[in-house]
Amino acid sequence: MSDAFGWLAFFSGFLGTLILMAERGYRDGMRLAWFLATLAVPGWFFASFRSITVDAMTGMALATLLAMCFRPFSGTRTTWVLSDLLLVAVILAGVISDAVNRTLIPGTVLELVRPWVFPYVIGRVFLNSWEDMGRTLPTVVILGAAISIFALLESVSHTNVLAAATGKRWEILDLGEGYRWGLKRAQAICNHPIYFGLLIALTLPWLLMAARDAMAHKAPRWWIAVPILAAMAAFVTVSRSAHVAILLVFACDLFFRRPQYRVPMLAIAAVGGLLFFIFREQAVDLLGAYAGEKETPVERVKIYGEYYEYTGTKHRDLLLLAYQEAIDQAGWFGYGTSLQDMPKDPNMDPRFLSMDHYYLQHYLKYGYLGIATFILFAMAGAWNLAREALAHDGKLSELAAGLFGAFVAVALVVRGVSFSPDFGATWFFVAGLAASFRARRLSGAVSAPPPS
Repeated sequence: MSDAFGWLAFFSGFLGTLILMAERGYRDGMRLAWFLATLAVPGWFFASFRSITVDAMTGMALATLLAMCFRPFSGTRTTWVLSDLLLVAVILAGVISDAVNRTLIPGTVLELVRPWVFPYVIGRVFLNSWEDMGRTLPTVVILGAAISIFALLESVSHTNVLAAATGKRWEILDLGEGYRWGLKRAQAICNHPIYFGLLIALTLPWLLMAARDAMAHKAPRWWIAVPILAAMAAFVTVSRSAHVAILLVFACDLFFRRPQYRVPMLAIAAVGGLLFFIFREQAVDLLGAYAGEKETPVERVKIYGEYYEYTGTKHRDLLLLAYQEAIDQAGWFGYGTSLQDMPKDPNMDPRFLSMDHYYLQHYLKYGYLGIATFILFAMAGAWNLAREALAHDGKLSELAAGLFGAFVAVALVVRGVSFSPDFGATWFFVAGLAASFRARRLSGAVSAPPPS
């Protein structure tokens, strides 16, 4: 049944995108199709064919790329920027790793390209100006409001109607991890509450732009409430990662749009960061208490024969101990995508079999080469967004301000979560959008920002 929904999503994404492009024009159809594929289709609607995964985003991206090949539209020819080259380097690092480990097959190459390159390319050709969003923004607002209300209802009713209707269950979440503070941790269209919270964070900057249009009497007044709804939806995920991400979006939006607040905000951030590193152990305990971990009995886990106190907050640090042997031997190229020859404690606690630490996972798969190129790519994306936001000379600069917060937040919190396509595709899309902002300025499509 799961594969059936996945294939339905794939073909709907493919055909739906082509129809939208025919009806609304290439660019406008692509924009609408992107938001429908990422905000309206459940993350568990995917199918696997050999080693390749397909979903609605895959179908949408293939249709867009097909249209570009047969009839290139304006904006597809662009100035190359550093993040373009770094993404190529990320892919090459994965290919080299699999080749060195003798596990390279065409399917694994496609599976590297599909979740990373496809959404990045969509972001790369998505916008020339904010005015391009005129016909698409109302749909984004409606989708944002709809999934936020759905999440709020799910949290208080303790039922995800969409999951129940499609027969989807998550054993770990259903047995207890999916409940905190007397609420069901909302996951809406995603496979985990954290994934949904990060997807909301990446969507929030668009909703903030819509709300500002409403405050300027250029859009319906009810749009002003949608960012608040989205923040409430992120709150009922009861995920610390989601809460941090939402706060960073609001903080960065304020930081870049209001220069007079920058010095005090930087001072607060510096003091907060210093206190965290000085009192890290107490901060970890505080985060655990925030998640209700003090209400449960203390557990202990054995790692390579030694016992350690276990909590969900300490899980990510303990992962580094559980995989210490593999970390030491990963070297430049890692163990390949399948991790098939990775050394592992034969008595490893089952809780560590799920590697909820994307940087650790990426390093073990692709070694120093892979993790270095990925981190550089993330830094380049953040830098592109920051430069656009600092220009402070138009709507795209305002959008970049919020996107910077969301992009950096996701890059930080994936230290404690897998890089699921539920939100990962949108993160790579934002990286592509950031590259397009940079390319516009390099090509002279916009005037250089005035000196500060």
